[in-house]
Amino acid sequence: MKPFPRAHTIGIRRFQQSEELDAGRNRKKSWSEPEPTLVYGYGSRSDYGMSEPNQPNRDMVIEGLVVLAPPEVTISALDRVVIPGYDHDFEVDGEDSDWTKGPFGFTPGRSIALKKVEN
Repeated sequence: MKPFPRAHTIGIRRFQQSEELDAGRNRKKSWSEPEPTLVYGYGSRSDYGMSEPNQPNRDMVIEGLVVLAPPEVTISALDRVVIPGYDHDFEVDGEDSDWTKGPFGFTPGRSIALKKVEN
């Protein structure tokens, strides 16, 4: 079977925790420079059947995307993702959907939900 084309590049900013403490005596958090990573594509969460929260009395804007990635791409829950065309980073929203364990040896990859929350 011909592999899917990896036509899009995203950036993965890996989470790093320092030994330094902030004013609240918590370890300082930071993220690496973006690592260019080839993926199949990305798009709106609603395009992939992933609905966003719809609750009464909630004033939040949630901008969500889904990244469709090859099996070897790993993004941890604390990493951040840079998507071309957006002026902010995205955070991972929950566990990724792993599509590599099917019964027929077909391992297309995973889908990773991303979010940007602004209060």
